[in-house]
Amino acid sequence: MFYQLFDVWQGWKLLVIGTSSVEDKILESMSLLNIFNVHLNVPNLKPSDMKQVLEEIEVFDPAEIDDAVTAVRKEIPTKRLLMLIETAAQGGDKGVSDHQEYGGNQEYKGHQEHEGKEKIKLDYFYEGLHGINI
Repeated sequence: MFYQLFDVWQGWKLLVIGTSSVEDKILESMSLLNIFNVHLNVPNLKPSDMKQVLEEIEVFDPAEIDDAVTAVRKEIPTKRLLMLIETAAQGGDKGVSDHQEYGGNQEYKGHQEHEGKEKIKLDYFYEGLHGINI
């Protein structure tokens, strides 16, 4: 993760945050790494970390959290775990296609379930895992 604070206009400040999964060498060769004031390496989530995240955000039934973590089977970036959760909250592949069908202008049921603190169906999480080959 990278961030840079810029003085933009009349005392207003702009904070730019970027994330990337590419190696620092690639960013250096593109002269992007030295643009940012701070560079933080965020390690991949281990299974114990994933379990803690899933317990904290309370999107799955507590009895299903271990099954979700076991299904991942390896360390993954935080960003990818959050993407999987959001996909599952949208109703898996069905939620995504429903959203596209309505031109992206309508909230879809899975997202509302997530926001309303209803638990996400573990099957939708499994669909997301299958979709990104984890």
